[in-house]
Amino acid sequence: VNMSETAGAETAPGTTREHGEEREKETPPALSTAESFEAEQRHEQAPEKDQPRPQADEERPEEPGMMKQPERKGARAAGFFSRLSSCFMKRSWKFWTVLIALILFLLAVLLVIFLVILPLVVKNRTRETHIEQDSITIKDVTASSFDLEIKGHLLNPSGEKAVVSATDFSVFSAVPVTSQKQQGSRRLDEQKVEEKELGTFTMPRVQVEGKKTPLFFVEKFEVTDTDAFANFAASMMKRREETGGAEDKPFWDLRGTTSVQVAGMEFHNIPIEKTVQFNSGLKGLQDVHVKKFEMIAPSSPGGDSKILSTVSFTVPGHVGVEDLGEVSLGVTARIPGESEGISFGVLKTRGSLMPGENEMRLEGSLSAQQQESENAAVLGRMVEHIFGGGLLEVNARGLNTTQPLFNRAVQQLNMTAEWHPERSGFLRPGGGSGTG
Repeated sequence: VNMSETAGAETAPGTTREHGEEREKETPPALSTAESFEAEQRHEQAPEKDQPRPQADEERPEEPGMMKQPERKGARAAGFFSRLSSCFMKRSWKFWTVLIALILFLLAVLLVIFLVILPLVVKNRTRETHIEQDSITIKDVTASSFDLEIKGHLLNPSGEKAVVSATDFSVFSAVPVTSQKQQGSRRLDEQKVEEKELGTFTMPRVQVEGKKTPLFFVEKFEVTDTDAFANFAASMMKRREETGGAEDKPFWDLRGTTSVQVAGMEFHNIPIEKTVQFNSGLKGLQDVHVKKFEMIAPSSPGGDSKILSTVSFTVPGHVGVEDLGEVSLGVTARIPGESEGISFGVLKTRGSLMPGENEMRLEGSLSAQQQESENAAVLGRMVEHIFGGGLLEVNARGLNTTQPLFNRAVQQLNMTAEWHPERSGFLRPGGGSGTG
């Protein structure tokens, strides 16, 4: 075998010997099968130090002019809520228990405040208010109703502004009631005081401003118990010395429910109870004076003598009745110190009882039969007494009125006054103008 051919076969074409030697040096020695397996295991277990770690989306630098992708924002939000949900789920029963308990507690507190505490405060404020009446006037009286005019002030100690809706009031009062009591074989009248409902009326809407709010209204008063109201009116007319207990201080108890608006909130079904005092009623009449008392002789023999009288008096208190209808009074006169007097019959007038000074112009007649009866001797002495400069004691007592609600009240009228003849004429000839 040619040695040169053998050498040429061991070297690659176009490769020198020296190149062959270098390639042999670079080629690692072959490993055995066991050694190869162990090397692969060590390679898999070793940390990949040389491999580059991929950057997160948020760590990658943004190229200029490049906008964030919307799906990346959504992915980040989803990741945040996912982590938050997983955090809550770990302690979900504790969190939800505390949250529900807190909500229920707040609801309970709000319910107590709005349904219990605030209405109670409004009730107390309403209870503290008072009606201060300057005058109470009864007008347009019918058989079962009248117009009630109240003028005064609503006193509010708290001074808070509020709106009181129109309120329907039921009016109660302590009135004298007469009942019969059996005592042996006799039946005796027994009088006691009972609470009775007198009627109803509506107080209009009131805008409360400050501690003292003007109050004025005129409303229809519907009488629900005419007998009780008549007894109440009669008790107002009685003199103080004739009464006692509740009759000495007549009053109305007003009871109803209303709605009150305070600080923008409205509270319904607020009970309201107020007392209206009548300052001991009318207590009869005071400062009674006979301004005029005339007996006009008949123009023909056997005719009736005409009686004219003017009586002035003062009504105490602040309660007035504008129209009592036609009032009938029985008038008598006597010489002071004598037990016998003379009746001048029934004198009539259109009456009213208003606070302050009042006048009644009475007119009646004395028949010829009365003048010629047993009263003639008394009348003669009375005329002689007057001509001698003496005075008379005149009494006018209420008999009845055309207004049924105040008939018993008129029956309590009792006016007695001294009449001085020098201040008024007494006897005038028929058709004359001078003193006869």
